[in-house]
Amino acid sequence: MSHRQQVASWFTRWGFATLVALAGLVALVVSATVALPSDIPGVALQAAPVYRIEVGGAIFIGLYLAAMSFALALQNRAFTEIGTAGVRAETLGEMPQSLIIQERALEILSDKLDAMRDLLDERESERDD
Repeated sequence: MSHRQQVASWFTRWGFATLVALAGLVALVVSATVALPSDIPGVALQAAPVYRIEVGGAIFIGLYLAAMSFALALQNRAFTEIGTAGVRAETLGEMPQSLIIQERALEILSDKLDAMRDLLDERESERDD
């Protein structure tokens, strides 16, 4: 196994976990060092520890989404649906089944229209004769 294959294998196995651990570490450092506002918001229950946890959580979620997007991009995948039912990622190299069906239906419709035009042209040429 070449060095490049070893690195790719390690990254495939441990890369995402490393990115998530790094995101957690960054969130922890930011939450511990964030400057507290003079008037802590009511959302944080006006408590410094809760405020720090909220800031750290927001940082972690943002970095986690960035890590997930990066890991998906390495596999030629991306988020294709984001909604109340959750998040779905699909391979970008393959068209979803609904698009394949739609493309086939358009081809059939085009063939039928061509056949109708041919029939109309034949009738017009018969009338002209």
